[in-house]
Amino acid sequence: MRRTERKAFSLIELLVAVALIAVLAALIVPGVLRSRRQAAAVQCLSNLRSLAAGCAGYAVDDPLEHLLPVHPTAHGNTRRDDGFYDYGGADGAANAFDGELAAPGPRAGDTRPLNAHLGLSGPGSNAFEVYRCPRDTRLDAPMTYPSWPVWDASLHKHSAFSVVGTSYWGNAVRSEERVPPSKDAAGEPRKRYHSFGPFLRPASRVPAPGSTVLLMEMSALFNFVLFSSEGGFSRFGSLGIPGWHEAGPRFNFAFCDGHAEPFLLPARWISEGAGDEKHHLRENGVRLDCYPDPPVPDAPFGPDR
Repeated sequence: MRRTERKAFSLIELLVAVALIAVLAALIVPGVLRSRRQAAAVQCLSNLRSLAAGCAGYAVDDPLEHLLPVHPTAHGNTRRDDGFYDYGGADGAANAFDGELAAPGPRAGDTRPLNAHLGLSGPGSNAFEVYRCPRDTRLDAPMTYPSWPVWDASLHKHSAFSVVGTSYWGNAVRSEERVPPSKDAAGEPRKRYHSFGPFLRPASRVPAPGSTVLLMEMSALFNFVLFSSEGGFSRFGSLGIPGWHEAGPRFNFAFCDGHAEPFLLPARWISEGAGDEKHHLRENGVRLDCYPDPPVPDAPFGPDR
């Protein structure tokens, strides 16, 4: 009878094999993760282009030519967030804004104007994925912008999409003006608001559509901070918080001409102008304002707001 001998791995051979596997993993895993990030960034930009194209089509059909659709219940919203998210998207959380409804309710997904234009309906529709960035998994807004506690504490660890129904803020930045001697019920001077960006503005009145932001990944908005300086001149800057797709403060934007691309927002990146262009917000190839076209009065707000 022939005897067969079995040879087992020695300890040294086993250690060498484990070391080789570890080296291969160290080489492969970063590349896989990088590919996933790049694919997510491409998908995000595709979403923004699709939404910007939808907004352009909406402006053609809208009697007021609004690029950023205005929600029909905007006049009843006591917070200055009309246009930020309720232009379109899925249902959000019921207690998103300190107990004030994002959805379900008056601003639920089936009531948002861009959805109707795109033929989207139903809170569970997969078609709403066009409003979701693949890297939007968590946005702790009060942590990123402590002076603006945006939504209820129970929602801090949720994605922006799950909170307000979209990963993308609309460019609805506005200025505030007190109106003396008129006062509200609390004895405070009444306030008026004006849009100096594309919100409430006809598409034909956007002077630089190729550089004017229409939509942005939400983490970009929470990077904005106001720096005060001497002589009443102020500067907006970036908090340096990373975007969803890059290690640094680089964010995806969709512009009023329909294209989308990422831009770096370095510290102190936007300056606030003076005189007739009080809110001249532009630099580095990105602008939020529509000057020299004059500001548009915020019609949804009544005289008491």
